[in-house]
Parts: sequence; C-alpha cells; structure tokens
Amino acid sequence: QLRTGRRLDLLGSELESQTRRRLTEEKTAPDGSEWDEWSESYAARRPAKGGLLELEGNLVDSITYQVGHDAVTVGSNLIYAARQQDGDEGDSGIPARPYLGVSADNLEDLGELVLGFLASEARR
Repeated sequence: QLRTGRRLDLLGSELESQTRRRLTEEKTAPDGSEWDEWSESYAARRPAKGGLLELEGNLVDSITYQVGHDAVTVGSNLIYAARQQDGDEGDSGIPARPYLGVSADNLEDLGELVLGFLASEARR
C-alpha cells in the first residue's frame, strides 16, 4: 500500500505540472483545441497583462492534487475554476475553456511513469 500511495503521489504531481503548463504555456484544452478569446466588452475593460485564464496567476497557483485510496484528483478550489472549465453561457456568457484533463502527450508521459513503476517492480 505504501508503494501504491507513493506512485499515486508521483502521478498526481505529474498531472498537476501538466495542468499548470497547460495554463501558462500551452494555452489550449487537453484535446488541443484553442480556447475562445475574451469577449470584446471584457477585453476593453480587462488589464493588458496576463493571458487567458491567468490574469493574476491565482488559478495556476491554486492547481493541486489529492491522492485517495486508489485514485488521484487534480483541480482547483477557487470559486470560479469550474466556470472557466465548463463555461457559463447562460448568466455571464463565459465560454468553456477546459484546462483540466489529459492530452495525448500527457497520457504518454503518464504511461512512461507507469512503465517505470512496472519495470521497478519487475526488478524486485
């Protein structure tokens, strides 16, 4: 169990890093699609600094993971985090800008970690 927990911790750390990179560098959804730009009215009143989903860096800074018994959860506890992920077309007209999830490249990296775990176990 201890080894399993440590391995889930390593996977969680990798997933957290991948999500932070998506927000700060890649700036696309896990499926590779581009995020919608700001609306004209929001762009007109928004400060010139920062990119989509990273005005002050609060969302990026809030990304964390939790290890459960047999799973890892990655996300944010910020009130607006779900609205950015899923959108809110009804009330505020915010389009979905998915940042949580696993891209094909992310999956490859995670697969390499798992293969490393298996190779380590096989050498025991």
